[in-house]
Amino acid sequence: MDAQRTAIRRDIAAVIAAWDGGLAMDSAAFDALCMRLFRWQAAHIAAYGALCRSRGVDPAAVTRWTDIPCAPAQLWKLTPMATAFAVSQPAAVFETSGTTQGSPGRAYLAETDLY
Repeated sequence: MDAQRTAIRRDIAAVIAAWDGGLAMDSAAFDALCMRLFRWQAAHIAAYGALCRSRGVDPAAVTRWTDIPCAPAQLWKLTPMATAFAVSQPAAVFETSGTTQGSPGRAYLAETDLY
């Protein structure tokens, strides 16, 4: 696990623990954490990085969480929206029912502790 990913996971766990303890996170700190996670995901999840590039979104230029591109539901059905490691060695795979279009969407998780 790379150091950047480890630090992001640690900081997300701290936010969850603080929230459980009744503490809120200020909006600037929330934006900063979201930007770190977004940039990491755009760099390490091939399909998401391609989506950002196809929409002309430069992750380095995004400064607010509200400007982070959402992945359309159809994309989850077409390609793994996860790191290569999570796809090859998933701790869990969550799947939609697939009743709408016949093929399910899948979410591959490398770990489940933050889920």
